[in-house]
Amino acid sequence: MFAPRPSAPLTPRSPAGTPRSARRLTTTNTTPSRPSSFSSSLPLAPLPPLSLRPYPSKPYADDADFAALRDDDRDAVDRAAERMRSAGSDRLRDLAGTMAEIEEGKRSVEEACKNLREAAMDMTRALKKEREDEEAAKEQEAQVAQRARKLKGDVEAIRADINEVEAKLNARRARTFTSPTLRPSNSLLTDLYTISPDATIVKLKQREAYQRQASQNGPELAFFEDKLGLKIRGRGRDQIQFKFTNIDPGNYNRPFSFDIDVSQPTYAVASVSPVGFLPPAQVIVPLLAALNRSRDFYGFVRSMRAAFKLEVRLEKMVFPPGVEGEREKDAERNDSDIGPPESTNPCGDELDSAREFSLSHTPSLRQKPVMLSYTAVDCFTDTPWSGNPAAVFVLDAGDPQFEETQILQRIAVELFLPAAAFVRPIADSTEEIPHYSIKYFSPVREIPLCGHATMGSSFVLLASHPAATSIEFETTLHGHLIAQRGMDGSISLEFPSDEGILDRVDPSGKAFKDAVSAIGVATGLKTEDVVDVAYSSRGCLIEVTRGVDLKELVVQAKKLAHLASFVVLTQLSPLGSPYDIYSRVFTAAVGADEDPVCGSAHCFIGPRWLGTSARQRLERTAFQDAATSELRCRQVSKRGGEMTVRWEPNTGRAGLSGHAVAISKGHFLI
Repeated sequence: MFAPRPSAPLTPRSPAGTPRSARRLTTTNTTPSRPSSFSSSLPLAPLPPLSLRPYPSKPYADDADFAALRDDDRDAVDRAAERMRSAGSDRLRDLAGTMAEIEEGKRSVEEACKNLREAAMDMTRALKKEREDEEAAKEQEAQVAQRARKLKGDVEAIRADINEVEAKLNARRARTFTSPTLRPSNSLLTDLYTISPDATIVKLKQREAYQRQASQNGPELAFFEDKLGLKIRGRGRDQIQFKFTNIDPGNYNRPFSFDIDVSQPTYAVASVSPVGFLPPAQVIVPLLAALNRSRDFYGFVRSMRAAFKLEVRLEKMVFPPGVEGEREKDAERNDSDIGPPESTNPCGDELDSAREFSLSHTPSLRQKPVMLSYTAVDCFTDTPWSGNPAAVFVLDAGDPQFEETQILQRIAVELFLPAAAFVRPIADSTEEIPHYSIKYFSPVREIPLCGHATMGSSFVLLASHPAATSIEFETTLHGHLIAQRGMDGSISLEFPSDEGILDRVDPSGKAFKDAVSAIGVATGLKTEDVVDVAYSSRGCLIEVTRGVDLKELVVQAKKLAHLASFVVLTQLSPLGSPYDIYSRVFTAAVGADEDPVCGSAHCFIGPRWLGTSARQRLERTAFQDAATSELRCRQVSKRGGEMTVRWEPNTGRAGLSGHAVAISKGHFLI
């Protein structure tokens, strides 16, 4: 405890320069703000011990102690001020971050508002076009109704003329055939000419009615005859000629015709042109039998046209250009008699037997007919009637048909699927390790590589080799390919990737502007809808914003054909989608406007998204790991399909995984 302080005056100190602790211990009579209890006339009460600031050796504090205390307090104040400044700086940084987020949100809202305004304008334009189309349809409907009313009036007039003529004919018959023994023959008009010259009146009226009808329907009939490649003319009194064109692809004006005699209840073919072109016993007789049994003239004409068309194909296969004379020699060897044969097939359908004969009656093919079986497969999907269809032909080892490129191309044309694959086992192929050669054909030409046809071939071969876990293929231009069976029933393929697309096109360069201009003309998209453009040896890739509805986007594919063989539109998938990206592939430059699901195109879609700055826009957490190299892709074409794309930058190969499903089977007779 300290003793009471003496009443002697202390050394005057400036209040501003005196520490707070010193001011608490200092008293003076000149301080008016001090209470009266601090008067010098009264003794001071004992102060409590100052444990925080002890004075072990001095009973009273001197100026040095006050200076030390002042320095300590000043240091404490400085530290407190520094902490406050640090806290203020942190708070300012937080406020700056919050303001940045608010600005980003503001920009997002502005962009969304802009997109909504554009969508509203697009909807307005679409509604306007719908109203215009509706008005045009109403106008066309009115024109059709007016035409129908006119035709109805014409029909009623013709019916009235016919009734008038029939009445006069009945009256003439009542006057002419007075004897009960007289009976009209098959042709009433012929009997009238024979019995009475006055029947010429009937003939004249019939001719007038025919001329009126011909003048009305003649232009339309000529138009349809030209489009259908079929002309029907009378030949004599009881024969009809059917003349076809548009049958021979090498010469669409080449005529094919036949005359049919309808004078008897059993119809017969009077002549065929070119002479001997259709084998009588194998084609004409069965078709005539079906016609006489069913009286289906429409089906008969269609079957005859199909027979002419098939004969043209066989003619080109058996007698290539330059040896057409052999065709005429072969025709002379065939039986040209078109009458009924000595014996017919009583147990089969004549139409079916004619079709079965169609590919085997030619002498050079008749000796050894070959059956090529195929399986139609929908690829990159597990649902029938979606994905990308392909036909797979599995040939026997050493089958020479594998080398007949013209025949394989004709089969692809006949099937008219996006692709047909022909596979043949190699000598070292085994049940456990199948090894096949493979060729790909589109309806237009042979193609060097086809991803979905390889998927379909792997599906068919793995089904026929249950002990195998992989299939090896040898292609003509792209070397060795491997397909592996997955545990979940999927099939994984490996292809050469296209890393030439890893460099982005300069947005200020001509290539970028050309691509943006082309996509604008073909789809109506604007420059701000295009995010990125890249080229490779295989095609052109254009990334569009997520706001574009890629699935419903109307694309005029032919206006993109000048950019590249493959033109890929791709984008980030919508939020919440199980896929990473969406895409569509357009191939107008090679004959098809759009590829339903293109495996080859994904061999450069994968490197583009996984090996460039575009990877930063992928939203899955897994893509933050540089080792992640799998991309879940959905091609949003009309049929639609999906696959998983893997990219191995070290090996330069791309992997595609997907499913396939068989939808039909059939065969060709060669």
